[in-house]
Amino acid sequence: MENARRIAANIIERYGLSLADELLHPQLIEHIGDIYSYFAIGARSTENQYHREVASGLDFPVGMKNPTSGDIGVMVNSVKSGANKSVYVVGNDIYETSGNPFCHGVLRGGSNGPNYSLGTIEEAFAKMKNADVRYPAIIVDTNHDNSAKRYEKQFDILQEVIASVRDREDLSDFVKGFMVESYLFDGRQDFAEKREKSD
Repeated sequence: MENARRIAANIIERYGLSLADELLHPQLIEHIGDIYSYFAIGARSTENQYHREVASGLDFPVGMKNPTSGDIGVMVNSVKSGANKSVYVVGNDIYETSGNPFCHGVLRGGSNGPNYSLGTIEEAFAKMKNADVRYPAIIVDTNHDNSAKRYEKQFDILQEVIASVRDREDLSDFVKGFMVESYLFDGRQDFAEKREKSD
C-alpha cells in the first residue's frame, strides 16, 4: 500500500495529472481516497451494496458501470444508491454519508452486445429521470463489450456517439464524456498457459 501511494503521489507531483482507478476494494478507501480524482465501479461490482455505500461518501465523481449482462436498470439503481445517504462500516468505524451527487452511469456494453446507440442512451436517460436521479449523467466506455474488445474501434465509437447526440440538447448534456483505454502493447495479452518454474 505504501508503494502504491508513493507511485501515485510521484505521478501527481511530477506530471500534474489527476488519477483515476477502478474501486475494486472499497474497504481500502481510507488509504487511497485522498489521492484519486475519479473511481469507476466495475461491471462485476456494480450490484454490490458495499461498493455503492462507499461511493455515496466520496466527494468526487464515481462511475457505475452496467453489469456484464448489459442491464441498464441495474446501473441506474447503482447510481441512485450512490447518490443517496447511506451508512457503511470500515473496520471498527461506522460512516454516515450525505450521498454523492457526482455518481453517474457508464455504458460499457454487455453479453448482448454494444449499448452506445442513440436508442440506448435515450433509454438510460429516461430511466434515470424516472428514478428521480437528481443529476442524470453517463459516460460511454468505448472498449469492453461496446467494441467487442477491439481497441482500434474506440475512436469510431466516440465519433458515432458525438454525432448521434450533437443536436439533442437533453442528451448532449446527459453524455458527459468517454472512457477510452490505452495500451502499452496493442490488444490483449493473455497469460501463458505454462509458466517456467523458477529455481
